[in-house]
Amino acid sequence: MPKRNFEVSESKQTTGCRCTQVRISIILVICLLIAVCATVVLAVILGMELSKRTRTESSSDVCQEESCIATAARILGSLDLKVEPCEDFYQFSCGKWIENQIVPDDSGFINIFKNLDDDLLKSLRVLLENAPRSDDKSPTHIARTFYNSCINESLVNAVSTSTILQFIEEIGDWPVLSLKEFNDTQWSLEKSLGKARQYNTFLDGPIPSGVIFGLTVLHDYKVAGKYALYLDEPELVLGGRDVYLQGPTSSVMKAYHEFGKAVAVKLGADRTQAAKDFQDLIEFETQLANITVSYHERRDVEKNYNKMTVQMLSERYRQFDWLLYLHTVFAFDESPITINGTEPVIVWMPAYFDKLFKLLNHTRARTVKNYIVWRVIQPSLSGLDDEMLQIKLKFAKVVFGQKQLQPRWKVCTMLTRSYTGQAVSRLFIDNHFGGKQRED
Repeated sequence: MPKRNFEVSESKQTTGCRCTQVRISIILVICLLIAVCATVVLAVILGMELSKRTRTESSSDVCQEESCIATAARILGSLDLKVEPCEDFYQFSCGKWIENQIVPDDSGFINIFKNLDDDLLKSLRVLLENAPRSDDKSPTHIARTFYNSCINESLVNAVSTSTILQFIEEIGDWPVLSLKEFNDTQWSLEKSLGKARQYNTFLDGPIPSGVIFGLTVLHDYKVAGKYALYLDEPELVLGGRDVYLQGPTSSVMKAYHEFGKAVAVKLGADRTQAAKDFQDLIEFETQLANITVSYHERRDVEKNYNKMTVQMLSERYRQFDWLLYLHTVFAFDESPITINGTEPVIVWMPAYFDKLFKLLNHTRARTVKNYIVWRVIQPSLSGLDDEMLQIKLKFAKVVFGQKQLQPRWKVCTMLTRSYTGQAVSRLFIDNHFGGKQRED
């Protein structure tokens, strides 16, 4: 009996322990569930708060200024959202822009860069139209004086012909204006090109400014902190070589011939002589175009980078006095720059120069001199009298599709920027950028 009682008691104790363990397990599970739920709730709350902060921070990083909104609207207005970008990205990104643009009658083309430049010209006009003070001798005063002289149409119509003839005399006469045979024994190609380079500031672009060949001073991109002279092909009046290679009977080349002849006749040339001289001039420019290097070949930077000294350049092209040319270019009245044989020079297109001097040797000096003077005065014709503007418009109608003259203020603003670029830039920066913006 006692044994039985012991067994019953043991059984009851075991059962009680098991019940206790079950309760503990249930409590632990409940606690775990509560902890999990609390964690989830906390995570959701933290996530919402973080999302709210992120949105706030993101919105604060987005530019809300008027200029930013206008730029965003302009970009959105250019997109053709009906087009799948993966199928035709060009139409997607530019379709609406092309659809909405109208080429103005005073221009033969339009693109986004021209639109931006037109906006810039409007801003510059406002700055330049402020009357210059008589006691102000700063570069910005010179820019404003130039602009106000250019905008005075009655003055321009009265003196433009005599002014351009005086300018031609300063750079050494223009043979086309004379029936006499050109005396090349007293003429220096090097000095003529050097003077032309001093005045030839219109050809701003990737190719250095100049006539027959380009010259500029730039950073030597292979030697940090050093400058070098760069020699390259020139820009041509009609742009790329393909236009010239269409032949003299093409509509563009005929219009070019008529343009040059009409300018020369207006300045006093005999019509028959002008026709002959400009025929020779255009043939020469066509030959220059023919020896230029193709755009594809220009992209090979390593091949085109050919560094040497002026002395080495002189030995390679003995037909040309490079030191005389450079001394003429840099013979500034106030502070002439001395150039010697050790000066570094980078010949960007040696293939062009290899052929150039052979061409010059087979071309009449009269033709070369006519071409040099023509290239110097041609860009400035836009600022002359009404008759000259109509001559240029007739040419522009055929070549560029331009239907009417540009407004006088735009022409004068562009000419002022070309002649006094640094002064105009200073004027713009001082009026549109604060101190902090300039530092940035």
